[in-house]
Amino acid sequence: MDLREFGLYMAKLREMRGFKSQRQLSIASGISNGTIARIESGTQRPKPDTLKTLSRYLGVPFEELMARAGYIDAVMMDDEVVEGVQKGTIKSEDIIKKPVEMDGKIVLKHELKDRTLNLSEEKINEVLERFAKLPPEKQRIIEGMLELLMKEDNK
Repeated sequence: MDLREFGLYMAKLREMRGFKSQRQLSIASGISNGTIARIESGTQRPKPDTLKTLSRYLGVPFEELMARAGYIDAVMMDDEVVEGVQKGTIKSEDIIKKPVEMDGKIVLKHELKDRTLNLSEEKINEVLERFAKLPPEKQRIIEGMLELLMKEDNK
């Protein structure tokens, strides 16, 4: 990606995140308006520390901006990760970053952490037994909490 393409990409990210002007992003991020203007016009290659700051405001992983700006070879991201990061539904702590070799180059692969619980049958039975011993009002509270969690997971 050349500097002009990168600038267009950055402008698109800015607008997607609700910053209607370069000035708004400048005020929020502390990066000068002139620097943002030069990056978006493709006349300046952003420094890594600038990209690190902007990544927080643009909702894109720092490594992705580094790759698109040409500082690292590539970043592989699952479509689910890209979409979640852009929408703000995935946080950086939910992402695993691991280097992998691809076509003789080292690339940084981003994947979602597995958030499923791997419980043994023994542990499940233990939890169910403890639940059964609770008073009915506490069981209803826990059931309500579980229903809320399941609704959130299905969104």
